[in-house]
Amino acid sequence: LKLELFANCLTGSIPSSFGGLQRVTQLGLFENSLSGSIPSSLGSLTQLSELNLFQNRLTGTIPDSVGSLSNLVVLQLHSNSLNGSIPDFVANFGGLMVIDLSLNRFTGSVPSVVGTLASLLELILSDNLLVGSLPEELSRLDMLFTLNAHSNALTGRIPESFGASLSSMSVLTLRRNKLTGPLAVFNGNESQSQGLFSYDLSDNSFSGSLPAAFAPSLATINVARNPINGTIPSAFFSTLTSLYTMNISGTGIGK
Repeated sequence: LKLELFANCLTGSIPSSFGGLQRVTQLGLFENSLSGSIPSSLGSLTQLSELNLFQNRLTGTIPDSVGSLSNLVVLQLHSNSLNGSIPDFVANFGGLMVIDLSLNRFTGSVPSVVGTLASLLELILSDNLLVGSLPEELSRLDMLFTLNAHSNALTGRIPESFGASLSSMSVLTLRRNKLTGPLAVFNGNESQSQGLFSYDLSDNSFSGSLPAAFAPSLATINVARNPINGTIPSAFFSTLTSLYTMNISGTGIGK
């Protein structure tokens, strides 16, 4: 049973009585003007596989009761004004494939328990207030297609294990953070990351020089406005047969 009320002009809060809709498997209230907090009663919808509340005006934290939705496959809460930390109970969603919490006000760090979500395809956390480093546990997500955490305040290095383990990765977007270290991820080993399409690490504090090679499938490389230096390796473009655009502006490359 699906309840789809999206793209209307709905206002007010989400009724707590929705928690009585025990047979609902998909709840779509997105693209409205709903306000207030997410009612804790939604935790009673234990058959729910999709919770889509994005593009509203929701505030407050994700209630603990949502952790009871163990059948969730899709969780999309982006484009609201939700706050608090990303709850550890996301580990309860063993079959989760998509989690999009972008364009909110979430704080704290990316919880390491996200690395237990073996079916995860898309992890989108951009445009929040997240801090700390990317947990190495994310390298366990060997089905992950998209990792997007741009426009936060993440620090530290990208774990070296990402390049070897995230073999399904197609889109890596970490621009506008405070990440440091060398550009050592997805370095063009032909046995790894064959599907990597977009690599955006611009507006960080990466140092060192360009890797000798990137993943050969890349179409977009953006490392602009990082304090990297050196020259472009002589054989750099010979393996990048799909490259469409490359941005190294605001770096020390070639100077």
